[in-house]
Amino acid sequence: MRRLEARARQENILAPTSATARSGESGSFRYWKTRLLEIINNADRSGRSQELAEEADRLLANLHAVERMPHVTAGDLRAALIPSFGKLKGEYRDLFDHCIIRPNRETAVAADLKILTLPESVPRYHAVQEKTGVPWYFIGLVHDLEASFRFRGHLHNGDSLAARTVHEPKHRPPVWKPPTDWETSAQDALDYEREQQKAIWGPPDDWALERTLYRFELYNGFGSRARGIRSPYLWAFSTHYVKGKYVADGHYDPDAVSDQTGAAVLLFALVRAGKIDRPANSV
Repeated sequence: MRRLEARARQENILAPTSATARSGESGSFRYWKTRLLEIINNADRSGRSQELAEEADRLLANLHAVERMPHVTAGDLRAALIPSFGKLKGEYRDLFDHCIIRPNRETAVAADLKILTLPESVPRYHAVQEKTGVPWYFIGLVHDLEASFRFRGHLHNGDSLAARTVHEPKHRPPVWKPPTDWETSAQDALDYEREQQKAIWGPPDDWALERTLYRFELYNGFGSRARGIRSPYLWAFSTHYVKGKYVADGHYDPDAVSDQTGAAVLLFALVRAGKIDRPANSV
């Protein structure tokens, strides 16, 4: 990766230093996520160095596969143990209203906020919103957690768009045009999730704050609750989360610390920055 970084600088695709590069310690997932995305995005904007962009994308996909939180759906996650929305909505509202981003993570959250709201990215999220009714920011936040903002990866799980998904959910989408049809694949990911969870997804047009946070947790699973912690998928980088995460299917590590911004935390940052209005409270 250092060699790729040096090549990108030589080809004027990457600046020697940047604010996003400082979002994580050198050599960390955070550092390489932001650095590799810079290579990919700068190459795409300039129309040059596509070989570098493709190599950066492969490396980021491999790093993301190690860091991402797997969708845990067995054992302590049987349907009978999934809490109802009514039981959790008050908790979601209270946690969001008292969210505090850890000072040592402010730079990382700011870097993700910048990537989420790139002028070339937001229209793509809006295009999927028009087809699904899902708010663009929900799509963008899932895109971060499931694919590290890679438009060369399926929204389902980050697998390469060059083929159908190989990890759960497998063999998705049924119909799309590889390897650049991210929008159709993203639509399928959201439609598939709603269909799988239709008994508890709730009204399709209900995107109140609490329902939104419930759907984020539903997207990844409720396993963290069974372990007595708040889900890092929502709350990582805030004072609501310290440590503990699933690092593989069925494998929980109580000492592992998520290096991905939680969805609720990045949503909080969006609201705080005035990028969106705070979603209304659920009635």
